[in-house]
Amino acid sequence: MSFRFPTSLKVTVPLILLGFAAALSAVNLLYHVPQAERAADDATRKRLAQEMSRLQSTLEYLLLKGDEAAAQHEIAVLAHNHDYVFAALTDDQNVVTAATRRAWLGRNIADVLPQFDRDEGVRTARGRPARIDIDEDHIALLADAGVLMGSEHEELRPSRTGGLFLAYDLSRSRSEARAQVLRQSFYWAGWVTALALAMWLVFHFLLTRRTARLVRAAEQLAAGNLSARSGLTGRDELGRLSRAFDAMALEVAYTQTRLRKDIAERAAVQRALENSEARLQQILNNTTAVVFVKDTEGRFLFVNRQFERLFHCRQAEVAGKTDHEILPEEIARVLRANDLLVLERNAPIEFEETAPLDDGPHTYISIKFPLHDANGVAYAVCGIATDITERKRSDEALRVSEESYRAIFDAAEDSIFVHDIETGAIVDVNRRACATFGYTREEFRHVEVGALGTGERPYTQQDAIELIRRAAAGEELRVEWLGKSKDASLRWHEVFVKRVTIGGQDRVLALARNITGRKLAEGKLRASEEQYHAMFNASIDGLALWNAAGEIVATNPALWRMYGYEDGFTGPSYDSRFLRAVAAGQARRLELTEVRRDGSALEVEVHGIPMQYQGKPHVLTIARDITENKRSAEELARQRESSYQREKLAALGSLLAGVAHELNNPLSVVVARAIMLEEESYPAAQVAASKIRTAAERCARIVRTFLAMARQQPPERVPVAINDVASAALDIAAYTVRTSSIEVAVDLAEDIPPILADPDQLHQVLLNLIVNAQQVLRDRAGPRRIRVASRYDPDARAIRIAVADNGPGIPEHLRARVFEPYFTTKPTGLGTGMGLAVSHGIVEAHGGTLTLDCPEMGGAVFTITLPVCPLDASGVDPGPAREANATPRRILIVDDEAEIRETLAEILSGAQHNVATAGSGREALERMAAEHYDVILTDIRMPDLDGRTLYREIERRWPEQASRVVFVTGDSLASALHEFARECGRPVIEKPFVPGDVRRVVAETALDRE
Repeated sequence: MSFRFPTSLKVTVPLILLGFAAALSAVNLLYHVPQAERAADDATRKRLAQEMSRLQSTLEYLLLKGDEAAAQHEIAVLAHNHDYVFAALTDDQNVVTAATRRAWLGRNIADVLPQFDRDEGVRTARGRPARIDIDEDHIALLADAGVLMGSEHEELRPSRTGGLFLAYDLSRSRSEARAQVLRQSFYWAGWVTALALAMWLVFHFLLTRRTARLVRAAEQLAAGNLSARSGLTGRDELGRLSRAFDAMALEVAYTQTRLRKDIAERAAVQRALENSEARLQQILNNTTAVVFVKDTEGRFLFVNRQFERLFHCRQAEVAGKTDHEILPEEIARVLRANDLLVLERNAPIEFEETAPLDDGPHTYISIKFPLHDANGVAYAVCGIATDITERKRSDEALRVSEESYRAIFDAAEDSIFVHDIETGAIVDVNRRACATFGYTREEFRHVEVGALGTGERPYTQQDAIELIRRAAAGEELRVEWLGKSKDASLRWHEVFVKRVTIGGQDRVLALARNITGRKLAEGKLRASEEQYHAMFNASIDGLALWNAAGEIVATNPALWRMYGYEDGFTGPSYDSRFLRAVAAGQARRLELTEVRRDGSALEVEVHGIPMQYQGKPHVLTIARDITENKRSAEELARQRESSYQREKLAALGSLLAGVAHELNNPLSVVVARAIMLEEESYPAAQVAASKIRTAAERCARIVRTFLAMARQQPPERVPVAINDVASAALDIAAYTVRTSSIEVAVDLAEDIPPILADPDQLHQVLLNLIVNAQQVLRDRAGPRRIRVASRYDPDARAIRIAVADNGPGIPEHLRARVFEPYFTTKPTGLGTGMGLAVSHGIVEAHGGTLTLDCPEMGGAVFTITLPVCPLDASGVDPGPAREANATPRRILIVDDEAEIRETLAEILSGAQHNVATAGSGREALERMAAEHYDVILTDIRMPDLDGRTLYREIERRWPEQASRVVFVTGDSLASALHEFARECGRPVIEKPFVPGDVRRVVAETALDRE
């Protein structure tokens, strides 16, 4: 690679000056920097000598004084001066006692500073003057000197000699010296550069700039710019040279311009001639026409390349030959005759000629014309022949194609329109278009395209032209067009519009197919679809349409609402086997449980029907919500079961009432006789009578309890002692519990106040809980225990009655359902599922709660909590009535049972009453007609004339006697009897009775009468 130095004066002159300044600066640096460094080293050596002298004196004073700590401090201070590489103080044994480097302490100086000569150091120490040398690397000064030292006993008296060693770094002083020299060099270099710049400016304006203008003008002139001039002024040599150059340039420009003009004219003529010949030759050689030139004798003078290719001969081979030598005789004779005709007429003539080629004869259109010399004499015939064989064949094929096209065009069943691609006007139509729209072909050419539409968007002239424009742009369009015929009838057409080439011209072709029938069918189908969708969506049943793949196609709003949705949902998930069976053509039905949107259960009945939708097999499912129906059916079943149970209870009640009635009569006799014996007998007999009475009263309580359970009457809130109710319930269940080997623990508190409640209902609740516990424990291995306890909570003002057993308890998942109606865990036939539900309702109706607890050790504890309310004075039992006074009364006893009559008679006779008896109602009427009675005690159920009829008859005959009637009955279940007694306002004595109650009622009735 060669480096080319610039030769321009405006570049070389400043480069030379700048080079001079740089060389001067370099010499200054190379000469002065070493001198400055040596001067700096000398100055440093002097300072170091002074510092050594000062330090030596200071250390000697301190060491002679015995202050070694101060001497060591002096050495340590030098560590903060970065110019000192190190400093060390040794004793007379050359052991380092103080140093700027702690690692040297206690070591021999020769071990840490091998560069110091040990012997020389001893001599120096003895002579005491400091010795200063430069190290081997010439970067630091090494100094050592002797230091006089005293002993511990004699101060300020030298007795030993130590050593002081220093190393001073020369780098900083040298750097400062070099920096100073550099600053001076840059200073002088700047002045030299400024001087060089000033010299260059003067040289540039006086010489370089003018010389450059002259050189530039000469270069432009040499490059062909004849207008280039230097334009320099002045009387110096450059000015004269510039004027001479401008004059010479003017002459050269004139001569050059004239020479260029001549050369250009000649070159233009030559190029035109060459171009003309070349163009002619290229035209003749590249044209597809056959070109030839013959003289007047018929000999070929020139043939082009097309002639050579067709007849397989070169121009040199053809030149000088005639047509007879190249072509068949018959053809040659025709061609020669045509050439002579051209020469004879001396004018161009067109001929249709035939020439034999490799693939057969070809037809040519030959234009032949004479060629004239300068004198206007024809010397040759030139012919240009164009092969029209393919065109003639195409014309024939086009004629045949045109006939076929017209036949197909007119035979087409669709209306065909050919439009001008620019204007959209109708150019041609077929017969079907004429028949469909009622116009002739000639009329169509004058009809606007928009007239074939309704004239309303999107069937207007603008719409039609837009379709043609888009088709002309290359789009293939398929639209539906509502067309209007000449007679104003409307028909639907499906129109296909496309750009085509017909007969070599670009056209827009429109094919219109009559789809009026299809549109009518589509309209009917659409109406059917709308009707189907309306019916589908309006159905109150949940409908879902499924395809053959089991996927939902549509759902109706009723199905949405059935599943808890308002705006549609993905649909139910029916069993795929069910859907496949229906899709196979079998209508199916199933019931299943679905889940609503809120998570609640949904019972549905689904009917699946196969059907065709849009021409494809589908499945229609009809879902009906039968949740309420199932609930109603279950409720009806429960009601039937409840009715059956009620009927059984009613039958049992009737039977119980009959049994109780039959038992009440003998019990009444037994109880009354026992009490009478107890009141009148001697002590031993009283004990026996008491036992009889107790047993009879227990039987009576059991009978009353049965009657209370079977009695169907509205609840009546009266003051109730809950402990008595619990005891009565235990009495009823005592036999069953005892025979089941169940231990009963009764823990009834004594401080329980009375509550306002219906005793019969509470008795039913407690009995139900005890019976449930007994049934649970019946199949359990012993021991079996039932515990009944009552407590009063004064803070909550509530009483609690607990019925607990040690049975298996109730599973946790069933505890929440034990109070549901008809829910039971007992085997079929042992329970109706109504006991706990009815008990729960009774307790809540009393303002309390019935709860269940299952302890961890087992068993179940049912706890009844009832509020204690203040009792009205009217509701408090007034206590036992006072005994009847001793005033004797006349009393009539009416009963069909002789034992009852006799017992009542003895009870009242013992109270000093005058008693008469009657065995029937008729006998009683006879006695009342004959005698007056203060009180009439009558049984209600009697043959012949019962108590109600007897009372009505007394009320009719002797109204004042009706208030003296007291009813006695053992049939407490008969609600009609109680209603009759309340209606009459008369007291009722229920069997079995006790003598005190009978006497009290009789006395009260007599007193009320008075």
